[in-house]
Amino acid sequence: MKNFYGVLEIEATALKTEIKRAYFKSVRKFQPERYPKEFMEIREAYETLYDESRRSQYDNMVNMPAIVSSYYEAALAELQQDNPTKSIKLLEKVTKVYPCFSIINALLGDAYIANENTGKAIKIFEKLVEQEPKNSAFAGKLANSYFERGWHNKAIDKYNFALKLDEDNISLWLALISCYMQEHDLMSANKIIHLGLQTSIKNDWDGTELYFNALHIDLILEDLKTAKKHMTKLQALANKDDISRSNVAWFLAHLSEIARSIGRNDFYKIFIALATKILPEDVDLTEFKEKEDKEAEIDILFEQLDNDDNFDELLYDALDFFNVRCEDPECGECVTTRLNYEIGLATEMKSIKPQLIKLKREYPKLYDLNSSLFDEILATKNTAAYYNKHNAQILSITKKFKSIIERKYNESLCDEEGEDTEDEFFSKSEPVLRDENKVGRNDPCPCGSGKKYKKCCGK
Repeated sequence: MKNFYGVLEIEATALKTEIKRAYFKSVRKFQPERYPKEFMEIREAYETLYDESRRSQYDNMVNMPAIVSSYYEAALAELQQDNPTKSIKLLEKVTKVYPCFSIINALLGDAYIANENTGKAIKIFEKLVEQEPKNSAFAGKLANSYFERGWHNKAIDKYNFALKLDEDNISLWLALISCYMQEHDLMSANKIIHLGLQTSIKNDWDGTELYFNALHIDLILEDLKTAKKHMTKLQALANKDDISRSNVAWFLAHLSEIARSIGRNDFYKIFIALATKILPEDVDLTEFKEKEDKEAEIDILFEQLDNDDNFDELLYDALDFFNVRCEDPECGECVTTRLNYEIGLATEMKSIKPQLIKLKREYPKLYDLNSSLFDEILATKNTAAYYNKHNAQILSITKKFKSIIERKYNESLCDEEGEDTEDEFFSKSEPVLRDENKVGRNDPCPCGSGKKYKKCCGK
């Protein structure tokens, strides 16, 4: 069975104060952003051992019927391996015979959440909260269920209630902040962050994660002045010890990635510069920065390309896809989308070739996103042969990933009277030609604003 005492590195005779101290020590080593699975395991160990009732059941697991303990252990292992369906089947069997063990029911509720069966999870945790109203862990899990269900107001109320029972549970603070951010209520999220920081100072625990969320909000609000104040506080935390230094640096690195992904290169540069200043000799962080710097450079080139009237929407969209596509060779959606772009470029080959020549000369790093394809197009003299080759490939791929394509097109290509049949879709051998009347990125916007479409309704 999973040794929760071992997870927290404490003795089985540990007092509640020792459990809490071990919890803080553990979460400092395994921050949620970098080690989500380890963080969840630490949280589960803490919430099980800190509550007297759950700890008693856990300690007496060896005295439970062998079938109960074996099913619990197997179900927990399946859940930790991201197999919630198998975990549910095991737990549902044992709870039919032994329905009164709250530790078993709580795990079943967790499995339901992981499997997106939030209605069933809510029923379980509502009953557990009713049975043990002072159990902060059950209140928090009920809040998680509400949150996953989309009932954010209920979740907020229950998170606040759980925090009144245990204000030192870091995961509850983070979940409540996340809930407010999902509601786009940044003012309330900021209020909770500051309350959490006051609690961390009062009870002497690390508030690094809270500053991470504060900086995330600064990024959303584009408030660089406040962000610099928060970074000063983080720098002070980084000076405590090596663990704090590593945590702060990697939080800033993660924030830099978020900033770059939303096009805020000013925030990106500040965050990543401070991260590498705090942890200058970390090889992983150096590699991370090199990778992100390359991505940031590509982002800037895309901005320049977007403002260049010599390139049309088809090529821009194709380049954007080549930049962000996944590398999984078994991803049918990416493979077929790539081939569709190749076919699309072939149908516009006359206008695309001059653009590719200019792209290669002025934006070589964007050209390199799929240089083999672009070289092939530039070298192609027989458009029909090129089309036949790629069309044969796409027909072969669509058969291989038939289920993925069927699902995708059943959702998106149904007409008003019915849907395209499977045979109709898979028998298509001609590419879908672009609508000649389609508004281009550099055309005047049809709304009459006088602006280019890409700068107005085409944003």
